Amino acid sequence: MISQLVNNYIIVKDDRPKRDYIHVLDVVNAIKLAIHYQPQNDLEIFNIGSGISYSVKEIAEILIKLSGQNIAYHSTGEQRPCEVLDTIADIKKVSKLGWKPEISLLDGLSELLHYENIL
Repeated sequence: MISQLVNNYIIVKDDRPKRDYIHVLDVVNAIKLAIHYQPQNDLEIFNIGSGISYSVKEIAEILIKLSGQNIAYHSTGEQRPCEVLDTIADIKKVSKLGWKPEISLLDGLSELLHYENIL
């Protein structure tokens, strides 16, 4: 979608699937915490995510709004077989260790657009 912004037209297939997006720096902070964590068992698994899912359509809408441009958007409606429509990380366990995502999706996408010289 980012590369499509410069052409003022975003086209996607199925805009319904929702995913839990997280900024790479939040992942790094979670890994740092895990390095120093003393597990109560031999192995513990923690989900890392924002705890919020966004659809492809919502991501496109945010990008269009951030760009400040009049960008056309179209979904073909083409669905992938066996597509999981919503994934979201349950971050309650890792939150008990004091970790939480710090960078919002809006801030992360804004940062990306600045990096790509779109804003």
